[in-house]
Amino acid sequence: MRERFADKQQADSAPVGQCNGCSAKRSYSAAVGQHSGQCQNLLIRDLIPHIDWLYFYWAWRVKEDSEEGKNLLRDAMAWLRKESDNPHYALRTTCTFFPAQGTPEGIRMADGTLLIGSEKMAPFVQNENDQIGIFAATISEQMVQDIEQLKTTHDDDYQALLLQTIGDRLADAASTYMLQQAEKEHGKKGIMPAVGYPSLPEQQLIFQLAEYIDFQALGIRLTENGAMYPQSSVAGLCILNPDARYIP
Repeated sequence: MRERFADKQQADSAPVGQCNGCSAKRSYSAAVGQHSGQCQNLLIRDLIPHIDWLYFYWAWRVKEDSEEGKNLLRDAMAWLRKESDNPHYALRTTCTFFPAQGTPEGIRMADGTLLIGSEKMAPFVQNENDQIGIFAATISEQMVQDIEQLKTTHDDDYQALLLQTIGDRLADAASTYMLQQAEKEHGKKGIMPAVGYPSLPEQQLIFQLAEYIDFQALGIRLTENGAMYPQSSVAGLCILNPDARYIP
């Protein structure tokens, strides 16, 4: 397993609840949702049921039913259970709704901003009074520090990658959790396409989203090409429409 990690390298403390200082950067009177403009810290225990392990195995280049795969899952679950109620490892999240409408060019916000690369999602935002959510999720500062320390000291390369891949899955699970909460609050089904994935392929969209929600308050920094740090971060749109679907 450690040799596999080496090959892969060559190939490639807040309380639970509302985060301090997290708010919508552009405020509209029509913004809706119980958690609009707020940042929530989500305990790991609430995210474990939402983890999609498929990409965890993919990152390690192992099959789920292989011996390596079983050992990885065992180690990952041991860490998750150990930190499940630890507030220092709670994920930082936000999802704020803004009025918007789909056009042939893409989704246009109420202030006139046309979201880059949103053409595939625009048909699902057609009603005059529609809103879209803008969301982001990232791992805790404590988890970032743990990963960076393991990378720097080289004491345990396996543990460093294990923690990184767990973090990636937790960020994704947080988006699933937020979608279910939004569906419950608004009474309709929807989807949560993330920036950089086929439904929202343009990475530059991240800079527009950062104008509406406070990435810095979550602890997310953007590089000049739109990559997010911490690496285990995700951001995108929440579209509540029972007909909405992810488009490759």
